[in-house]
Amino acid sequence: MVLRHREQDLRVQSWGSYYNPIGGTTSLYDKTDGFRRVCDDFIGARSQANDFSLMEEHTYYPILNCTSPNGHIWVDQPVGFRPGTWDPRTWYAALTGLDRSNWAWEILSKTNPSAPHVSVPTFVGELKDLPGLVKGYGDNLLKSVANGYLSWRWAVKPMISDLRKLFNFTKAVDDRIIMLMKLRDGRTLRKRVKLGTVHGSLPPAVLTVESKTGGGIGGTFKAYHTSTAWGTVQWKLLPDSILPMLGYGPLEKMAKQLTFGFTSHEALATAWELTPWSWLADWFANTGDIIAATNNTVGCTWKDICYMRTSESHTEVISFTGDPWMIAGLNNQNYVLTQKRKERYVCSPSVPFPFPKLPMLTNGQWSILAALAAQRL
Repeated sequence: MVLRHREQDLRVQSWGSYYNPIGGTTSLYDKTDGFRRVCDDFIGARSQANDFSLMEEHTYYPILNCTSPNGHIWVDQPVGFRPGTWDPRTWYAALTGLDRSNWAWEILSKTNPSAPHVSVPTFVGELKDLPGLVKGYGDNLLKSVANGYLSWRWAVKPMISDLRKLFNFTKAVDDRIIMLMKLRDGRTLRKRVKLGTVHGSLPPAVLTVESKTGGGIGGTFKAYHTSTAWGTVQWKLLPDSILPMLGYGPLEKMAKQLTFGFTSHEALATAWELTPWSWLADWFANTGDIIAATNNTVGCTWKDICYMRTSESHTEVISFTGDPWMIAGLNNQNYVLTQKRKERYVCSPSVPFPFPKLPMLTNGQWSILAALAAQRL
């Protein structure tokens, strides 16, 4: 296995000139439009998953073709302000060893062949909390709104989701039977799971794009960033695991037990889910993921856990201000900077012990905390 590093620069090279009636003509040789690509991967190890990184940087700087009222002339000259692109890793850093372990546990928990389609024991256990979530309506407007949000978040929404899954119980059982047949036949299950999309933006900033004797241009810059992640893993039956071989009935019975969570391991998961404040603990540790990932009712092993991510930063000028004749010299050109990263990290779970972490709380999680705080008012 050999690490291979490749770079490719296809940005356009151009000449620009600026004429000053007093100082004469000056020229500028620069790269304006095009893209640059940097790739790091491994060769010579096709039988296993490997880390991978691809960075693509696209730059589109406008050029000036105009004449000022006092005789200054710009000919194919790139604007003076040409910053580099934002690296998406400014917001979405490369994974550390602990990050790889935490993502491995989450990927395993969400793809585990032994995981239930819907956990009926947990569903039934949570019904007892429903009256407590809706009490207190009418105290005041703020508490009523907070109660309403918590009731929707913790009672109504999960119940609707579980009921929808239960409505499709026939298909869920059939899918589980097909999965068990594949494992029984020695085939490998290749699983893929979405790990979420996050995005953000920077407040608009007004910066000087070009400033020379005779004229000037300013631009309102807008920047945003986004990241989409997913995970993959391969599952295979352990050599000493035995699945029902004869008849359809035993396999169907096992499929129903797995689909609805009627297993001894799911009893442990239910106990954790019904523990007060376990949901908050899972924000800062991976206890729930570990419990779900180590469910080995079927008896499988995994390989090639991969965390994949596509991230992008985008900066553009949404409007120009300044001398009208100079803005006209841009001829409606775009000013766009983009950097994209495609990354693959091979992950492996550490020892099954919860590791504390400081998560980047989502808007939904902040809403939950705000609603809980309102309850105390």
